[in-house]
Amino acid sequence: MNENYLMHYGIKTQEWGVRRFQEKGSSKRTPEGKIRYAHSDKTSSEKKKIVDKVPKRSMKRLVALKQRRNSLHRSLKSRSRIPEEERKDLVRQYEETKSAYDTLLMNQCTALYKDPDSINFAYDAISEAVDRQI
Repeated sequence: MNENYLMHYGIKTQEWGVRRFQEKGSSKRTPEGKIRYAHSDKTSSEKKKIVDKVPKRSMKRLVALKQRRNSLHRSLKSRSRIPEEERKDLVRQYEETKSAYDTLLMNQCTALYKDPDSINFAYDAISEAVDRQI
């Protein structure tokens, strides 16, 4: 018999189906929940504003590049016995697609902002938006 297994005991005194930061029977947050999630609500609204500034054409291109990159990555991972020449070609295509995606994404971020912290925040926001569209 296999001895490897995962056990989860939950949180002490936590009842099944009871949410700690949500009022019973509704989706309203408790005062503790409002404090806990205040940062994430603010962040998500800020990220939405950033994503709205990105031109739709650029966003479509980012989504297409990310899908192509993911497709190439799956091809490389799923096939164990690819001929060497085909493998080299797939790796080259993957690297080119990855580079094009990163370059376009960074260009969009630097077009919107100049300081490094804002650029990093915009990079994360746009990346998450692209991932949601895939």
